[in-house]
Amino acid sequence: MRWTFMKAHGFVSVLLAWSCGSVCAAALALGAVGCSNGSGGKDSAAAADAPGGASGTGGATGKGGAIGGAGGSANDAGTGVPTVDGGTTSSAVLLSCGSLGSAGAIHWVSSTGTAAWTTCVGSTALADSAACSLATANASAAPGDTIYLRGGTYSTTLAPRQSGTAAAGITFQSAGGEVAALRGVAVAIDLQSRSYLTIDGLAADTVDYWLRLKSSDHICVFNCTFTNLRSNTQPNWPDGLLISESSHHNWVKNCSAGGVGYALTDCSGPCAIGGMFLGDWEIGPPYDASSFNLIENNTFYHGGHHVLEINSPSNIIRNNYFHNENWTGTCAHPETNGMCADRNIIIEDNVGNFAIRNVIEGNIIAYGGVPADGNTSTGMSIRTQSNIVRNNLFYDNDGPGISLYEGSGQSYSADHTHIFANVFFHNGYTAVAMTGSDARYNSGLLFDHTSGTSGAPIANVVIKNNLFWDDNGSSLSFYYTDPASEELAGNFYQTAYSRGASGNGPVDLPAGNLKSASDPLFTNISGAPDVSNPNQFDFHLQAASPAIDQGVFLTTTSTAGTGTVIPVVDASYFIDGFGIIGGDLIQLQGQTQVAHIVSVDYATNAITVDAPLIWSAGLGVGLPYTGSRPDIGAFER
Repeated sequence: MRWTFMKAHGFVSVLLAWSCGSVCAAALALGAVGCSNGSGGKDSAAAADAPGGASGTGGATGKGGAIGGAGGSANDAGTGVPTVDGGTTSSAVLLSCGSLGSAGAIHWVSSTGTAAWTTCVGSTALADSAACSLATANASAAPGDTIYLRGGTYSTTLAPRQSGTAAAGITFQSAGGEVAALRGVAVAIDLQSRSYLTIDGLAADTVDYWLRLKSSDHICVFNCTFTNLRSNTQPNWPDGLLISESSHHNWVKNCSAGGVGYALTDCSGPCAIGGMFLGDWEIGPPYDASSFNLIENNTFYHGGHHVLEINSPSNIIRNNYFHNENWTGTCAHPETNGMCADRNIIIEDNVGNFAIRNVIEGNIIAYGGVPADGNTSTGMSIRTQSNIVRNNLFYDNDGPGISLYEGSGQSYSADHTHIFANVFFHNGYTAVAMTGSDARYNSGLLFDHTSGTSGAPIANVVIKNNLFWDDNGSSLSFYYTDPASEELAGNFYQTAYSRGASGNGPVDLPAGNLKSASDPLFTNISGAPDVSNPNQFDFHLQAASPAIDQGVFLTTTSTAGTGTVIPVVDASYFIDGFGIIGGDLIQLQGQTQVAHIVSVDYATNAITVDAPLIWSAGLGVGLPYTGSRPDIGAFER
C-alpha cells in the first residue's frame, strides 16, 4: 500500500507587447477586480496571494499553500499548483485584450433588463428593467465599453457584434459578488472572429459549448466557472471549450471547467467521448495554427477521452490543476464499479511534427483514470515532437505519468521532446491488472513504441533532472525503445525496465543518473489522496534530501565568448516567452548572475539574453539554481 510505504522545427516568436486588461479605469473606480490578469491571481513573485476564485465540482479554491514556486513564491490563488514565478520564466504577462488608456462607458445588464442602451449607463448600479438585456449589449457594445452583468440566469448567448481594439477593449464582467449564469443555449460565450474582449467572472452550465473561440485573438477569459455540458447526452463529441481555426494570443486564467464527455459500453468507434481542445487536428493541411495562447492557473477536470487536447504549436500551459479520476458511468470495468475516465492531457496532430514547442510547466497532472476503451490511461500522452515539459507534478495517475507514444500506421512522433525537472510520484498502480507486455504501464514514465519492431523507434528524447519515487513496477519503462537512443541524465530513480525484441528485464540508466532506494525526503506526502485539495502534498525537498545538488546542467556553451548572444549545444530547453510572457531566466555554471532570455534561435542553437555575460566553452547552462548544481525535481531548494 502506498501510504504504509511512505513515511507519513522552430517557430519564430511573435514579439507583440500586450498588457491584458481592456478598459479598467472606470471599472476599478467601482471596485472591479481582474481587469488586468483575473482576480485572485498575481503577476510577480513578490505579490501576495489574493483569495481564490470559484471552482466547480472537484475543483479547488483558496490561497496556495504547501506547494510554492520554483523561486520560493507562493502559489497563485484558486489552483494550488506550483508556480514557475521567480524560477523558470518571468511571471510578467505581455498579452493584451485592449489598452487601459481609453475607457468608455459603463453599462449595466440584467436577465430581466428592458432599457435602451443609452439609458442603462452610468457609475451607479442599475438592476431589473432599468438595466439592458444581454441581447442589447451584444448588439451595442463598442470599443472602450465595460458591461456589468447583474446576478441571474441568462438564456442568451454572449456574442458581441463588435470587437474591441488594441487601444480600447470591451469588457463583459459579472457585477461584484453576483453570479451571472449563462444557461440553456447552444453556446454560452461565442467569440468567433472577434478580438480584444475580456470576459470576467461569468458562469455557464447546461449548454453545448461553454466557450468557443474560432479565428479569435486577444481574448481574455478570467475567473469563469463552467460545468454541466448539455452535449454530454447527445450523439456527438462534446468539446465544452474550443480554441481553434488559428486563434492566437488568447488568455484563459483562474477558471474552473469540467465534466466533458461520457463513456459507452457498446460502440463501434471510440468508447470514450469528449474533451476540451486547443487547436483542431481535423483541420488541414494547412493545419490549425492556434498558437501563442496562454492557459494558466485553472482547474480543468473530468474529461471522457481526455481533459485537454493540444493540436497546435507554441502554446503555454502553466500552473494549472488537471485531474480526471473515474467519474463517468456506464463503462464495463467491474474493478472501478462501472465508473471510467481517461488521461488528463494529450498532444497530437496528423503529422507528428506540427503541434510542437508547446510548453507544459508548473502544472499538477494527477488522478488519470481508467478508460472505457482500454485498461489504463496516462497522466499525459505526448505524440508530437519537440515539446517542453518541465516543473510539473505527476502523481496518482492510474497508468504512467507520461507516455511517449509512437505506432505504425499513425503519424505520431514523440522524438526530440524535452522532459526535465518534474516529479513522478505513485503512478502506474492500475485498477485493472496489467499482465504480459501491458505491464509496461506500471511505471512513472513510459516510452511506448506500440508497433514493436515496425517503424522507427522513439529517439532523441531528453529526460533530465526528474525525480521518480514510488511509481509502480518501474520508474521508467522502455517498450521497443533503446535507452541508448535517448539523453538520460540527472534523474533520481529507483528502477528502469526494458521490454522488446532483445528480451525483458531491468536496466540501469547511464552514468550521470542517481539510482537510489533512499527516501528523497519530500516535505509532505502523507495522508490519503484528496482530489479536491491540490495543496495536500508538498514536493519541495527537505534539507537532508539526497536529491539536492545532484542534477545536471541542461546544456553547455559550444564556444567561449562574452556578450548577450550565447551559443549552446541545445537551445530547445528554453523559450523567449513567445511574445506572451517573459522569457526564461538562465544561470551559467559557477556564476550567480541570472539573465532573461529575449530570443531563441533554434536553428543555430543561440540564445540572446538581456544582460552581458562571460563564458568559457563547455560551461553548463540551466535554469536558476542554488548550491553547486541544480537540484533534482520540480523545485530548487
